[in-house]
Amino acid sequence: MKLNLPIGIKILMLLTFAIGIGLSAYFWIASRLMISDKISYLYDYSFSQAKLAAIQYDINPTNPQLDRIARGFHIRIVDVPTRSVAFLSSKEENPLVELPIDQILQGISSQITSGVREFNQYIVAYDLIQGGKSLVLSYIPESEAFESVRTLQIRSMYGGLCIFLITLGLAFLLSNGISVRIRGLADATAKVADGQFGVQVSETAKVSDEVTTLSRTFNIMSAKISELLEQRVKQIRMEKELETAELLQSKFFPNEKIQEGEYRVEGQSWFASECGGDYWQHANLNPYLVTIMGDVTGHGASAALVTALIHGIFTSTVRDLQHMSLNDPAQDIIGPIIRNIHAGLKASAGENASFTCLLSVIDTRTQKMFLQNAGNPFPYLYRDSTQKFESLKQKNSIPLGDVEPTIEPIEVDIVKGDRLFLYTDGLFDVRLNDQNKIHKKEFFEELAAKIAAHQNEAHSSFIQERTADVVNEFFGKDRSNRPDDITIVVVEKT
Repeated sequence: MKLNLPIGIKILMLLTFAIGIGLSAYFWIASRLMISDKISYLYDYSFSQAKLAAIQYDINPTNPQLDRIARGFHIRIVDVPTRSVAFLSSKEENPLVELPIDQILQGISSQITSGVREFNQYIVAYDLIQGGKSLVLSYIPESEAFESVRTLQIRSMYGGLCIFLITLGLAFLLSNGISVRIRGLADATAKVADGQFGVQVSETAKVSDEVTTLSRTFNIMSAKISELLEQRVKQIRMEKELETAELLQSKFFPNEKIQEGEYRVEGQSWFASECGGDYWQHANLNPYLVTIMGDVTGHGASAALVTALIHGIFTSTVRDLQHMSLNDPAQDIIGPIIRNIHAGLKASAGENASFTCLLSVIDTRTQKMFLQNAGNPFPYLYRDSTQKFESLKQKNSIPLGDVEPTIEPIEVDIVKGDRLFLYTDGLFDVRLNDQNKIHKKEFFEELAAKIAAHQNEAHSSFIQERTADVVNEFFGKDRSNRPDDITIVVVEKT
């Protein structure tokens, strides 16, 4: 089972451990030094007393006052085998009872005339005099000698304990302040995890430290999360709206291949975002086949709204034309569609939007195509007889929504195998950088060569697929890589 401890307890335990280790090391080293210093002092002191007594005794061994010399030491003279021994003691006691005389005499070499040794828990200093015939001993019990050291050790322990408790109290006060702030951060983080992104913590502190910096950073993070969350909510709402707009806009385009007698019509769009400003549609006003394709200024949702307007105008105009007598394609079909779209743009968008377009009307009886260009790039017509694309240029090509349009369509004879290629400016005019773009001349030359090489299968779908390959190879399949919308429409006479 995992033990969960508050951060304050952990800090206190860590400080307690560190202080305890430090004081223990201090006591151990100090005790060793005190004992060593005391031993050195006792050795020197005992030896000096023995030397003093030895001098006095050597001068007058029968001096009756000898037991009062040596700064309070008592002297007793004892005759033992081989020599006479004079004992110096701090107390009036019988040295023969406590000291192992035989061991002392055996341990003292005849070659060493003086020294200090430990015998049976006594510190003994000795000095040989009278040519080794007499021995002066000065001794003191170790318990008595080190009593002051033990007293000093006990006092040091009490002092250390007081220091430990005072330090521990200060550590508790300091750690409690830190732990309270950290606990506040932990509680605030838990609230953020529960979805309360606006929570803030106090940044107030007597001394600025890392916790203060962390609190300030947390508040910035919390505010930023709230801001990002609001932005994300708006983004999700916008994405939903764009998805809805994308779904609605998809209804503006033909959703399948169009086959009207000997003519086949296919188109495809690549938008730079969810919605686009390109538009194309087809209508059958028997015996006329109508195809419109164009590009609203800009791209995205705002341009898509304009395409919705254009789609409505186009479909309503076609619906009206279906109940009318149509004799002149230019004046009876092209004129009403172009003028109505222009008037709708002027009334709804003013100068904020324009629409470049190509309007094709094919008379299936005469096989003539009437083509009106309103500011759109010139279309190309593939002639099966020459196996080349030719540009269908037209004068006075002005976008709709600017000035009153002039209805002056060009007439083109259409024969079997001809393929009309309509496109918006996003296909050739957009550059990925200053040097990189799809070059129109090379594109149509390569496309014509592929159509000639696959004559039996190079229908409108083939042209559309080859164009899609070029677009995807150049811009990639990710729509965000496309700076502008691209639309192509192919009208083929089979």
